[in-house]
Amino acid sequence: MILAYGIALVFTIFTEAAHSRLFPLRPNEVVLLDSRESGWECWTKNTASDIGWRQQSRPGAGYSVYGLCESSSTTERDEFWLFGPLIPLGRALSVHVQVNFMLRSCADREIVDGRGGTCRENFDVFLQQEALRSDMDVADVPHTDSFKKLATISSDQKWSSRYPSEDTAVTSWLIRFRPQIERKAVTTATKMATHSSNGWMRLAIRDQGACLMLDRIRIYYLTCPAWQVGN
Repeated sequence: MILAYGIALVFTIFTEAAHSRLFPLRPNEVVLLDSRESGWECWTKNTASDIGWRQQSRPGAGYSVYGLCESSSTTERDEFWLFGPLIPLGRALSVHVQVNFMLRSCADREIVDGRGGTCRENFDVFLQQEALRSDMDVADVPHTDSFKKLATISSDQKWSSRYPSEDTAVTSWLIRFRPQIERKAVTTATKMATHSSNGWMRLAIRDQGACLMLDRIRIYYLTCPAWQVGN
């Protein structure tokens, strides 16, 4: 009886392990920010409200987006920055930044003519990151030199007045980075514990001449799902 139970238990463990190899469990997503859920709350920009980035409702979609298509005659600024909120990274070891966007083609004559030939088909993603919140620049319009470039983004698919289908022009980019990690010893009356903090981050988007719509920005990290063999 005991032998039969042991064989059955070993077979169950082997079956579960084989199943996990054939059908691996998907990691869990811990979402730190989703602009579609938050409605771009606490995002700020480096220009007046009537210049540069504008938040607007995307027709037929039911959610808001950020857009920018300034001509050179509108403002003297060469750079338009959009700053995200401060985000605690918790236990994240690797952070994913998903940017859904739509670029307008510089082949459209009205874009090139309106910009005096300064039209671009790319934009930049920047990151500010510190181990401690007190070291972050928490101003609504922070100093841009506290940010480091993560990526320059473009796309082969661009919206054009010649090909006005929006669905085919929305592109998704995924950027991954490792956060800074700081460990601090915390002394109590009875014991000493180690506190692990992976710091804080703030995302920024820089436009230097693109006609651009930000459809969605998601920031998240992955965790391994709990797996246990039942009795």
